[in-house]
Amino acid sequence: MTYTVTRDVTPDECWWLAKAISRGSTVYRCVKPTYGSTRGPAFTFDPDGGYPFFELPHDAVSPTEGI
Repeated sequence: MTYTVTRDVTPDECWWLAKAISRGSTVYRCVKPTYGSTRGPAFTFDPDGGYPFFELPHDAVSPTEGI
């Protein structure tokens, strides 16, 4: 499933991010095991849903297709 990031998400808000993810970025749900991640849904920049993954807050993404 494809999502659009609806607001900037920075490492100041989400310390586990290596860099900021900008509003308007396209991300995909990670379909690989996340081994108990709990900070939010797991996403990736890989259209096939592979690694590496990162977690984003629920209110920072909106589905854009495959609803």
